[in-house]
Amino acid sequence: MHVVHTAPTAAPRPTPAGPPGAVVWDTSDATIAKVVVNSADSTLCEVIAPGPVGNAQVTATADADLGAGTTPLITTLDVTVVAGQAVAGTISPVGPAEPIPGV
Repeated sequence: MHVVHTAPTAAPRPTPAGPPGAVVWDTSDATIAKVVVNSADSTLCEVIAPGPVGNAQVTATADADLGAGTTPLITTLDVTVVAGQAVAGTISPVGPAEPIPGV
């Protein structure tokens, strides 16, 4: 399972202010909630549940000071991964298509 997340802005909407620099993402337990930062936009990340069930916390840290100073803006996301019955799947071909003999 995976979910794409975005970092919060430094000011309430609709003010266009946002984190002026890179957002730093982290997780308390990468075995439960792995964070993959978008290489083109650090305000976006994908949170992946690679396997075991449990709880983890994802944090996004940015600079909320719109001037030359630094004011940390730290936001959190609590993630709970639970076991569940499969509800969907994917069928994938294995190998190249081959002609049917005699046809």
